[in-house]
Amino acid sequence: MEPTSMDNYEYLHEVNTKSVIKLIRLAEPHLEKRKGTIVNVSSVASSKAAPQILYYSMAKAALDHYMRSRTQELARKGIRINNLNPGFIRTNAFAASGMTPAQEEEFLRGMESKIPLGRIGTSEEMAKTIAFLASDDASYVTGVAMTADGGLLQQAL
Repeated sequence: MEPTSMDNYEYLHEVNTKSVIKLIRLAEPHLEKRKGTIVNVSSVASSKAAPQILYYSMAKAALDHYMRSRTQELARKGIRINNLNPGFIRTNAFAASGMTPAQEEEFLRGMESKIPLGRIGTSEEMAKTIAFLASDDASYVTGVAMTADGGLLQQAL
């Protein structure tokens, strides 16, 4: 699919924003009964200009704004809502995009040099961050887009 096509825009919006909103609406009555917690997975791309992934960035920015906009209403129902905004994480997304293993390694090595911690994050690290946001240890945390990116957003221009 052409990255700047409207079909790509609609697909990325459907997958990254609209589906999350639909799921939250379905789960909301159950979450209210249990005083539940919502943790969405967004992206640092929502906060940093990324013209090569414009529509993905827009969809994730919309998800961040949705979370912030729903915080007060959900809090009154006893539901916390937060987003995790990961940076570059080693996943199968690179292979799924058509990159060869060699291209993926070259890309990730290039990214490591831009990340202050000097490495790509792991899915396990993101799972631990989600578990924290969903836990009682974060019982006073709501309406937050928590960045876990090795310092990428704080990198000087």
